[in-house]
Amino acid sequence: MSVSLVARRHGIGGNQIFTWRRLMAQGALTAAAAGEEVVPASEYRALEAQVRELHRLLGKKAMENELLREAVSRAAGPKKTAVALDLVATGWTVSAVAEAVGIARPHLSAMRHRPAPRPRGRPPLPDAELVHDIRALVADLPTYGYRRVHALLRREAEKTGREAPNPKRVYRVMKVHGLLLQRGGEHREERRHDGRVAVDLRNTRWCSDGLEIICDKGEKVRVAFALDCYNREAMGHVATTGGITAEDVQDLMLATVEHRYGWVNRVRQPIE
Repeated sequence: MSVSLVARRHGIGGNQIFTWRRLMAQGALTAAAAGEEVVPASEYRALEAQVRELHRLLGKKAMENELLREAVSRAAGPKKTAVALDLVATGWTVSAVAEAVGIARPHLSAMRHRPAPRPRGRPPLPDAELVHDIRALVADLPTYGYRRVHALLRREAEKTGREAPNPKRVYRVMKVHGLLLQRGGEHREERRHDGRVAVDLRNTRWCSDGLEIICDKGEKVRVAFALDCYNREAMGHVATTGGITAEDVQDLMLATVEHRYGWVNRVRQPIE
């Protein structure tokens, strides 16, 4: 049946029938039956996709909010306040951050406007003059530690009428500038030996060394000996239960000369 025939039979304009058919093709029969505004199917599908995307974003934000609450709940009270202050500093509102973190809004607002704490103690004194005085003392007295250096500085301050530096300050300044004495347990730079100790001929170079033997009864025996660097022959030695003195070393050298050359006043050639 043609459109014109249907229009004449029902007394309706042909244009109206064509409009209804177009709307039916676009899926608007439901809206037309309900008397609502007709929306094209394409626009309806786009709106549904937008609603689904909004639901996805809402779920994501809800999960992030739960994670934030869980992370903040595991932190202690002061840490929770610090986290809230950082969030407010980035631009979040105080009420939103207080609700999300779980702290009182007046407390967060008061902590936000609290003045910065004043530094404790006095400001540090300039150390340039003190460093100059310490370097001058250490240059002449390299074996002095910070206590003896402080004593000299205090004595000098009493003479000139200045205020004596605190011993802790002297220690700090000397430590910062590497002026403290090296302790026995600290790692020392190993002494490099680039020369050659051994020689190719006898009586060219002699050397001496010493050792200590601890007996079962606790007594100590100290021995010093002289060697020829050519073949490491032991030419003489001295032993004592006390300390080895300069006289013991002199006796060792005389015994070594007598062992090698006999009774002579001078050796035949210079020996290192």
